[in-house]
Amino acid sequence: NDGNKLDNVRNVSTGSGALFAIKGATTGAASTISINNFVAQSNIKDSENTLDTFANSGVLYLENLTSADGVLLSNSRFVNNDGVANGGALIIKDCSGIVLNCLFEDNKVNVSGMDNIAVGGGAVYLSSTSNDNNNEIEIRNSTFINNSVTASNSGLFAGGGAVLAKWITLKLTNIYAKNNEVSGDNMLAKGGAICS
Repeated sequence: NDGNKLDNVRNVSTGSGALFAIKGATTGAASTISINNFVAQSNIKDSENTLDTFANSGVLYLENLTSADGVLLSNSRFVNNDGVANGGALIIKDCSGIVLNCLFEDNKVNVSGMDNIAVGGGAVYLSSTSNDNNNEIEIRNSTFINNSVTASNSGLFAGGGAVLAKWITLKLTNIYAKNNEVSGDNMLAKGGAICS
């Protein structure tokens, strides 16, 4: 998938999550995606807890978009979306790029009974397959309000009420974050707003 583009998309639903899943090629030419003026509201990932990252995102799952600016997500709103384990609104894995002028509000991850993993990113979960990569995501001019992670009987730790970044370079520029939180029992909570 080279040069994918989603423009002026609106989705208001109560169906299962991972509204869009976009994966680049594992070999060959670099892949990119540009998403502008995207609105996603009230998407619910209602399956059982799973370690399959693809199944966990409330709205968008982007993976292996390999050019230096593989992801451009701009002027978009994610409101009241639910994910399982990671990324209530958005999961970006093995990519570099920028999230620009976006609003993430009232997104959440609720997880129970998932042992020995890190869970989180009430709004956004960023990760790479390993820690020896050059992937970088910049989040710029964006707002995070009332996003949350609730974990019970779970994992190594829960983190990032708004954003959890694992094995990826995270650059934040002009970010407003308010009332984001991590809560639960039997776990170590990190980063009410951001955990990297």
